[in-house]
Amino acid sequence: MPRYTSLRDSSIRLHSPPTADLSFNKTTKITESKSFQFRLEMFNFTNTYSYRVRQFTNNPDDRNFGSVIPRTAGDTEVAYPRHIQLGFKFIF
Repeated sequence: MPRYTSLRDSSIRLHSPPTADLSFNKTTKITESKSFQFRLEMFNFTNTYSYRVRQFTNNPDDRNFGSVIPRTAGDTEVAYPRHIQLGFKFIF
């Protein structure tokens, strides 16, 4: 039976960096029925830069062969940088 799908997938060797999110919270009781909560949340806390759809240059005659140039990637093609947010909550 002939094979109709490609034996090669061009996205297999794309860079897939690990990303991690981190969160800390601390709840302090003020009285029996009241408390205060502080939260620190970090998204992509290692600040790993990744290209989602941009592939490296695979033309052997190009001087940028095997590389990805960050300034050529659009805003929708890259992962977001590190985001940090603080949260405060008064529980009564």
